[in-house]
Amino acid sequence: MIQKDHIITLPIPLPAPKVETQLEKLVDEILHLKALGKRTEILELQIDEIVYEMYDLNDEEIRYICK
Repeated sequence: MIQKDHIITLPIPLPAPKVETQLEKLVDEILHLKALGKRTEILELQIDEIVYEMYDLNDEEIRYICK
């Protein structure tokens, strides 16, 4: 069972304002395209890359996540 104390201690970095704006634009575009029934994989990969960078993940860690 997951306890509140475990979640509170997770390292969740806050994005810089510029990155936050970039993420918001990508999410808005994804929502718009999905509403039109279009594919969004490329934009979703862009978000993934931003998040990997925020967490300073190396290639090995990224490969593990993508399994």
